[in-house]
Amino acid sequence: MDKPLTTLQTIIIHMNTNEHWHDFICYCQHREAGLRKLAYKHLETFISNAKTWESKD
Repeated sequence: MDKPLTTLQTIIIHMNTNEHWHDFICYCQHREAGLRKLAYKHLETFISNAKTWESKD
């Protein structure tokens, strides 16, 4: 019987089609692998990039 997907695995699968989310996907992959320090570097990059996105408000 297959093991159910974790939340991070589900995010990786569904968000992998958006290039703007690349660093967030890397964050999820590294967190899933237990690589916290590397994961947080990608999260910092993602947040920095996200701050520059245009708001649709």
